[in-house]
Amino acid sequence: MSCNNELLNAFKTCGNQVPGVESAWVTNRKNIATAPHADGSNLVTDMTMVTGKYIYPLELNTETIKPKSELVISTTGSNRYKHGAELSVITPTGADILNIMGDDLVLIVKLKNKADIAGGGTFQIYGLECGLRSENGIVIDPLAASVMLKYASRGNETEFYPVWNLWKTSDALTLTMLDLFLVP
Repeated sequence: MSCNNELLNAFKTCGNQVPGVESAWVTNRKNIATAPHADGSNLVTDMTMVTGKYIYPLELNTETIKPKSELVISTTGSNRYKHGAELSVITPTGADILNIMGDDLVLIVKLKNKADIAGGGTFQIYGLECGLRSENGIVIDPLAASVMLKYASRGNETEFYPVWNLWKTSDALTLTMLDLFLVP
């Protein structure tokens, strides 16, 4: 992907690591019942889960998460974006592996040191429209007691926005909402 300065100013996630990720969660896209957003906006103002389905926290190994958004230029319609992420997580248990692997996942990240402003930006969603797939299986790093995961857009599927922002009137309420969806 090629990102010129104009694009970098408009979309700070363009091909770059998102700095200062504090927390991350993953779920299967079909587990999300609703994620309403206004037409023409990347702001998701609420989210509900299918009954009995959950989001799974990822125990990050330091700040080794790199969500990304890659511009796909169209000659026939609107430009779109491929979402992806690379992350290192503390070695998961067998049950956790089933929840973080798959071919239709949604990744939610909470950024550090973001202002709690209308419209959000602290919580970002990757793969909301088309899902992400596990790209490399599991690569275990026994020295770091961690697992490297790579997620990418599924095939040629693309998202309408470079990133989706999740914001339920405040960052505190957004985090409370996510906490309600955690696996018991």
